Amino acid sequence: KATELRLKLVKDFGIDEKEAVQIVNCMPESIEELRIFLPKHRVIETEKLQKMVELINSYRK
Repeated sequence: KATELRLKLVKDFGIDEKEAVQIVNCMPESIEELRIFLPKHRVIETEKLQKMVELINSYRK
């Protein structure tokens, strides 16, 4: 499941592979937590971040 989530983050949201690995390892629960793993120079719409959190939550046990 972790590999599947990582691949979806990279493919669907254009996240860098290294960023995706860190996100999957930590499974952030909020947009604020998710932003920690993304570069400061990259601007991502809040709506897109929310969709990422929802995707991550769908993989949570």
